[in-house]
This record gives sequence, C-alpha cells and structure tokens, in this order.
Amino acid sequence: MIDPKVLDCFAPLHVQTDHQGLITHIGPALKRLLGDQTVLGQPILSLVKIDRPHQISHYLDLEALHGARLHISMPLLADFTLTGVFAKGQSGDVLNLSFGPELVQAVDQLSLSAQDFAATDLALELLYLIEANSAITSFSNALMGRIQEARKKAEDLAQKDPLTGLHNRRSFDARLARALDNDHSFALLHIDLDYFKQVNDTLGHQAGDYVLCHVADTLTRFSRTDDCAARLGGDEFAVIYHNMPSPEQALQIYARILAKIRAPLKFEGQDCSISASAGLIFVTPQTDWRADDLIAAVDRALYAAKDHGRSALAMCDQGGANGIRLYSGQELAEFQT
Repeated sequence: MIDPKVLDCFAPLHVQTDHQGLITHIGPALKRLLGDQTVLGQPILSLVKIDRPHQISHYLDLEALHGARLHISMPLLADFTLTGVFAKGQSGDVLNLSFGPELVQAVDQLSLSAQDFAATDLALELLYLIEANSAITSFSNALMGRIQEARKKAEDLAQKDPLTGLHNRRSFDARLARALDNDHSFALLHIDLDYFKQVNDTLGHQAGDYVLCHVADTLTRFSRTDDCAARLGGDEFAVIYHNMPSPEQALQIYARILAKIRAPLKFEGQDCSISASAGLIFVTPQTDWRADDLIAAVDRALYAAKDHGRSALAMCDQGGANGIRLYSGQELAEFQT
C-alpha cells in the first residue's frame, strides 16, 4: 500500500480501505471537513454513496469500477456532489475525491482553502480565475452603475434650470408637445413677475435670485408630480397642469399662487416683495393646437394682463386668443376660497 503520508500530499481528499472496504485512513482535507465524525474502521459505503455510473450497495461492486469516473454524494458533507476514481491495490484500495461542478459552492459553504487541494490540482487555478472574473464583474457593474448615475445626473441637469431646479425651456417644450399628443385636458399658465427689475436694480442679483427661488418654490408647492413647472428665462415662468377638469379650477390654483407670490418678502432685512401677471389657456382634446400657436396665444394673454395692470390674469377662450377674459387681482382673490 502507498504510504499514507504520500497520499496525504498528493490527494488530500482520499479515503484508504482494506480489501473488505473498511476505512483505514482519510486524507487531511477530508479529515478537517468531517471534524469529530469517526469514520476509521467503518465501511466506506457508509461514508459515500455511489450514484453513477450506477448505484451500488456492496463493496465488491465498487471494486469492479476500478479506474472508472464516479459520481458520488456524501451525506456528512451536506450531500455535495463529488467526482471520484477508485483504485484497487495489492494491500488496500484508494478512493480519491474532488468537488467537480460544485467547487465554488463547496469553497464558500465548507470554507475550503488552498491546503485542502493538491499543489497540482487545477481546481486552484479555476478558483483564481473565478475570483478574478467575479472581481472584474463586480468592478464592471459598479462602473456601469456610476456611468448610468452620471448620465442620469447629466440628463437631469440638461432638463433643469440651474438656479431654481424647475424644468428649463427645453424640457418645457418637450413636455408641452407630449401634453398636446395626449388625449386629456390641460391648462397652460404663463407668468411674468411684476416689480422684479426694481428688486434687482435696488437690492442686487442675490436678492433677485432669492425672489426667483421663492416663486419657484411656490409653483412647486401648487403643482402635482405629473405637472410641469418651468422657468422659461429671466423672470418668466410657466406651468402645465395635466388632467385639469375645468378653467375655474386652474383659476383657483393661480389665485393661491398669486397670493403667495404677493405676500411680504424680505431679503437680508430689505423688502423685496413682488407681484405677478399671467396668461392662462385651457386646452381640451377637441381643440387642435400646434405648440407654437398655443404659446403665442398664451403670450398674448399675458401681455393683455400686463396692460390691464399689476397682479392681473388674462384667460384665453378654449378656441384661441380671439376672446380674452381679464381678471384683476381683486377678482382673483375671490377664487381662493
């Protein structure tokens, strides 16, 4: 029989038996895995189960499989599927085992290390390749995640006004086009601030930026998630209110917006109160609007409100700008309730 110490070096997962199939020695890796389980002197077929090429229950049947590739399970090792080869010798027999296809799971669940494999076992190289591939995949996934996050941030920045965080003109135009394509009613509100230039000229641009952000916060507060509040440039703002049931509800919303905008406002102790004028148009699926014509119509309504006086609103009729209804600040206040 081969010296057990030699087999321990070349086959850490081997089992040696006598010719009756009783275990006389096990390799160091198998001994570590079995822990306190006593297997010496036990029949080898109580330790392992031969599943293929066919199930066997007698040691003589195992001897007949000398040199064949065996598929083996070992209940004491959580029924891992192993591969093995059995060799019959003059003074004893040897069954050498390996973890085959379940190597990765075995390394993870059984805490296998390099000492549990022969130095020439290709399983080590396979493990290194798997580990390297896992590291590369993990790095690649993390890098892809960062790229996607950066792309999303860039896309968000391209759609947002950098000062107020509202949608910018580009995003507003796209959202308006989609609203016109959808089969639902919506209201388009175009707002221009009153007295803003005076704030900028007397208190400076920081105060002006403070006012713009105040207006943006107000529009956000009175907008739903699906609505689009935008800063079109300078002190001009617009809001698309989707699924708006009636012009009267849009007037109620703007009345509350105007009240908030007109409320006393201070920047570093200095009064920077403003007001606003607006144009409003209510769009139904029955009307056939082009985006440019719709914007032109609501612009005309805004200019009419400006001409009417501060804090006014002009609402176009649903068919266009031929009919305009003017509301003073006092009249709008009646819509707040």
